[in-house]
Amino acid sequence: ILGILQFQLTWFFMGRREQETGKPSNRFRWALVGFLLIAAVGWIISSATADNEGILVARSSRIGEFEDIKSVIMTRGGVNHVSEFARKSDEELEQAALQICVLRDSPSEPNLTNKLRRLGLPYEVDRASSMSRAISSFAEGNCDVLAAPKSALNSALAMLESPASNLIVSVKEAPLTWTVPRFEGFNVVGGWSMTGEFFALFLGLTIFYGGGLAEVVRAGILSVSKGQTEAARALGLLEGQRLQLIVLPQALKVIIPPLISTYLSLMKDTSLGVAVAFPEMYLISQTLMNQSGRALQIMIIIMVVYLVISIFFSVVLNWYNQRVVLVER
Repeated sequence: ILGILQFQLTWFFMGRREQETGKPSNRFRWALVGFLLIAAVGWIISSATADNEGILVARSSRIGEFEDIKSVIMTRGGVNHVSEFARKSDEELEQAALQICVLRDSPSEPNLTNKLRRLGLPYEVDRASSMSRAISSFAEGNCDVLAAPKSALNSALAMLESPASNLIVSVKEAPLTWTVPRFEGFNVVGGWSMTGEFFALFLGLTIFYGGGLAEVVRAGILSVSKGQTEAARALGLLEGQRLQLIVLPQALKVIIPPLISTYLSLMKDTSLGVAVAFPEMYLISQTLMNQSGRALQIMIIIMVVYLVISIFFSVVLNWYNQRVVLVER
């Protein structure tokens, strides 16, 4: 958030200086440098201070710290260096692999497995549909570690028959963790999975409104006379400079007004997700009305939410439209 604010302030003040001096200052580059600098500092600070993730292990496993996992797996696999795992058979890797219990789609899984992959250590993941099943699987000895946030691990530790024989080991948490989809057997794990209902709603709205928005932008660009383009090319401007400096500033005054109504319509048409059973606000409100019987209060809340979002979009886009018209004058 601070990086975005810095970007906007740098863009605004350097743009004002460009208008006063008439000299280009490459404000995008300096705004981007400021954003990346603040983001890098925030990344370093959050990486050093975040302590929310951990693993639950048995004291008999000889894992007292995260670094001990490497020596335990290497001893189990009978290797002196992690590169020797590449010469092991699938059966030997399965015996040496670290067995991990985790809640399905939990961010604790990529946070732990990414570190194990960087170390070159084999592992297998048992994904449970609920936290209670993951705890039961760990208690039955089906896995070596239980990966979860520390708050969940403290609750899991209290549920075990012998809490004193287990301990929680901290795992460093990255501010942003990438999880790449990959095949495991006949399943695809990792990444972000979309439900069929969400994909249907997303695809339908994207195709429908994408075509309309494309025509709006096309009409705005074609509204600029060809003489402007010919003059820009005669001055030796590149195609990107022609669009950025000549065509788009004039086309925006035509694009913005219909764009306002299109965005407002798109926001309200998300309620069509009820037709494909997507759990959006309107569908959830129907469930609440059936359970609570307070239909009037819930409908008022829905109207207020739609009204606030509509006013926000309208105010922002109308302000930008006035700014574009003011610049043109």
